[in-house]
Amino acid sequence: MQAQQALLAKGATALLLMTQPEPGAALLTAGILDVTAVAERADEEFFGPLLQVVRYADFDAAIAEANNTQYGLAAGLLSDSKACYERFWLESRAGIVNWNKQLTGAASSAPSAASAPPATIAPVPTTRRTTAPTRWPRWRARA
Repeated sequence: MQAQQALLAKGATALLLMTQPEPGAALLTAGILDVTAVAERADEEFFGPLLQVVRYADFDAAIAEANNTQYGLAAGLLSDSKACYERFWLESRAGIVNWNKQLTGAASSAPSAASAPPATIAPVPTTRRTTAPTRWPRWRARA
């Protein structure tokens, strides 16, 4: 709840406010914040149902935003375009790159969370269900 309040104070727009239905309880409802206008976003993951949305002008900007993080275990693209997925797969700094499926979870052959935290930003142009392969992170060699 403190993270949500801090982001709102910095200029985030609430698309769906996260709430605590019962005071003092650990249960929180899901929240969605548009943080596009927040100039100084902390590069941290919040362990709660708080989704941060970043809007982008084009696919280049989406890839740059997705790569602008210290995290990189998993990333994903929701798109009808196989060409966009292939480009995202090549240019993203993530160990697992999913196409049109959930962004959580990992293959047993992938690096563990101890070696790289999960990505928190993924471009989302359109939707359709399909599957995609995983791969070892190229970015580890660049770090």
